[in-house]
Amino acid sequence: MPMKLNEILTSAEQNRNVSVTITAGEMIDFFNHCVDTTRKELERYYATANTEKYLTIEQMEEMLGFNKSTYSRWHKSGYLKKIKIGGGIRYRLSDINRKIEEENPHLTKSN
Repeated sequence: MPMKLNEILTSAEQNRNVSVTITAGEMIDFFNHCVDTTRKELERYYATANTEKYLTIEQMEEMLGFNKSTYSRWHKSGYLKKIKIGGGIRYRLSDINRKIEEENPHLTKSN
């Protein structure tokens, strides 16, 4: 009975000297699986990237009411990451919304 791909990979990780024989058809199937998986991941990434909004520090101040030093502290602590775009600093709106929901679970739509 042929081994499944994950069984082959597990075996190879445990013993790197194992020889594996596959047919051309199996290699093509594996290649197509890898391409399809990668394409789906990229499509999800680009769908998110195309809808993502990036805010300046000034927009953050207006939206949340904190000063610039607060956002700098948040970045240094890893609480909220800044993104450099075109020489300017931006923050992902989705990251901000996620932090607000984490800090205020009673405000989420499902509750």
